[in-house]
Amino acid sequence: MAGITAAELRAVTIGRPPIGRRGYRPEEVDAFLARAAEALEARAAGRVPVMGPDDVHAVVFGKPGFRAGRGYDEDQVDDLLAAVAAALSGTTARGIELNGRPFQP
Repeated sequence: MAGITAAELRAVTIGRPPIGRRGYRPEEVDAFLARAAEALEARAAGRVPVMGPDDVHAVVFGKPGFRAGRGYDEDQVDDLLAAVAAALSGTTARGIELNGRPFQP
């Protein structure tokens, strides 16, 4: 399988957006990524995953409340989702970065 694995997905640390910007709600991102990791495990085991690339492309996350902190950096989450969608479609995500470094599957 090309792209990110479930273990790699679970090990990723997502940073915060720059001061003055609000990113995505962490609890929403974490819940979706947990489901995505399950889907990647299913695909790797030859089972039908609970989600596909279209589900990844369609997900929308809310913004954290003003007193809830800045949330997760949108660019990092979006790059991570591109890697997940590529892995679920069986392709390799190219030109993306995770944690500020080029993604190396």
